[in-house]
Amino acid sequence: MIKYIFLFLVIVGATAQSTAQIKATVQPSPPGKSDKPKVARPSTAEAIAKSTADNLKKTLGLSEKQRASIYKAVYEHNIGVNQIKNAKLANKDKYNKTIALDQAKSKKFEAIMTKEQYRSYIMTFP
Repeated sequence: MIKYIFLFLVIVGATAQSTAQIKATVQPSPPGKSDKPKVARPSTAEAIAKSTADNLKKTLGLSEKQRASIYKAVYEHNIGVNQIKNAKLANKDKYNKTIALDQAKSKKFEAIMTKEQYRSYIMTFP
């Protein structure tokens, strides 16, 4: 009788262990859980504008004058977005105003960059 109880416990234990291993291999890691270290992202309008302008300068080969203009355009865009977020408007109105800001920023970028730079920007940063 003790043999049967022992055998039953061994089978149950092995089944539970193999089930846990299968679940671990089949289930993806939960959202937000990643092995990659988190990168600190800028949070202020100035920091975002500086980071974006520096990144575009490096990636697209912008001149210092272009970088300064991009900084100003991104800064103004971020200020506008923050104002829209904090405004007491309907979501539809917030959406429409944000789209208008995005379009204005794109037009400014197109005016600041050369055709080749703008084409690369559109292809790299959709």
